[in-house]
Amino acid sequence: MEIEKEKKIFMKYVSKYDIENADSQRKIGHTMRVIENSKKIAESLNLSKEEQILAMKIALLHDIGRFEQIKVYNKCTNDVGMDHGDYGVEVLKKDDYILEYVEKEDVQTVLKAVKNHNKFEIEKGLESRELLQTKIIKDADKLDILYQTNTIYWKKEGEIERLEEEKISEYVVNQIKNQKLINRKLCETELDEKMVYIGFIFDLNFKKSIEIVKEEKYIEKMLARFEFKNEETKERVKKIKRLAEEFLNKG
Repeated sequence: MEIEKEKKIFMKYVSKYDIENADSQRKIGHTMRVIENSKKIAESLNLSKEEQILAMKIALLHDIGRFEQIKVYNKCTNDVGMDHGDYGVEVLKKDDYILEYVEKEDVQTVLKAVKNHNKFEIEKGLESRELLQTKIIKDADKLDILYQTNTIYWKKEGEIERLEEEKISEYVVNQIKNQKLINRKLCETELDEKMVYIGFIFDLNFKKSIEIVKEEKYIEKMLARFEFKNEETKERVKKIKRLAEEFLNKG
């Protein structure tokens, strides 16, 4: 089986933490699904078998920094002090731990991809191979986050109901209208922050990624989970859904 040896090494690392923790369990599941997403994207690009395997290894390692974050902060959201992409690089570099997963010639590509996978923008100056692998992991990661908006998120008691009372800011609508990512720091409401996930589609790099979003109906299913109460919110959601569908169908 592909990268089975590396998966065992990864699980040995993860076992140092409380893997019965719900967040840890969610991150392990997320990692395994991102591996499959990366494989699909790499195959669609007709990459060599070696590059497909490397994409899968990057997916395996992309969130390795999350487990220390869960231990320290007891949560794995992006609003805490630790940047899990940057910390993942530290984990992999320490005592050349990364060499348990990849050959020396692949180290820099993996480190760049792990570092950049969670950034709002990819850093400038990456070499072509580094940039390609970084784009693959960013897409694969976003695809699973969209999957989670339909299956895992917003399960706490009263959470959906609270969001249904919220409003969506003009900033969010304009970002989607202009086909741009939504900056979480500029969100005005809690519901704005959930619309960030819809903005993900404008940052997808590959045709295969767009196809998966369309086939799985991620945007449609996410919005269908809510019955918004505010009339202005209802109208803005209709517009957001229409704009997203137009973009996806054009892709």
